[in-house]
Amino acid sequence: KINLYKNGLIIFFKICIIRIVMLKKFLVVLLIFLFNCSNSFSGTNLKSKPLNKKNDICFETGINLSNLYAIGKFSDYAIATVGCDIFVNLIFPNKKTNSFHWGLNADMFFSHVFQNGNYADKVEQKILSLGFFFLYDISKKIQLKPQFNFGVFVHSFDNAYYIRDSYVDLLFSAYFDIRYLFKYNIIFNASPYFCFSPTKGGVISFLGLKFGACYHF
Repeated sequence: KINLYKNGLIIFFKICIIRIVMLKKFLVVLLIFLFNCSNSFSGTNLKSKPLNKKNDICFETGINLSNLYAIGKFSDYAIATVGCDIFVNLIFPNKKTNSFHWGLNADMFFSHVFQNGNYADKVEQKILSLGFFFLYDISKKIQLKPQFNFGVFVHSFDNAYYIRDSYVDLLFSAYFDIRYLFKYNIIFNASPYFCFSPTKGGVISFLGLKFGACYHF
């Protein structure tokens, strides 16, 4: 058993290292891309006004760090999850006013589950979702962004014999983003959110927080 656990820890740390390296490469490429984009806009007034006021369709992409806490029946199996999500926003103009917009969202979320017990050696969650949101300008620097998403929830786990199993369910989530418009088209955001997934064994529910940043094109 001791050797089995040692081998399991070695494999787990190797997987973590591989994923960290992959995420690092992605972030380096993303930063280089955003830096080039910011240089291309250096001669315009977009540095002081991240939100496009010319009634054009706008595009945003970014990354969040997320922390979810299990509530309800699912808390018997999981304590919390920690992970990150990569998202894309498409913002549509409102010709009547510049202080209110609406848009569409696509989100990919990856996380590690901290178990309430030892029913598996490793538990992971993946969420793929699409949603819509409203964007309110309450000042020159602050925006509010309520958002509602619908997607699929993939729950996978490995046991001591490295047999992987997983199941897929529907997922519904609601966010309330508070966004700070920084310079160079960079937007910082923080959001409390709630998500639930109806399954055959009951409803899986989470409350969580997200912190991240995105680049506004």
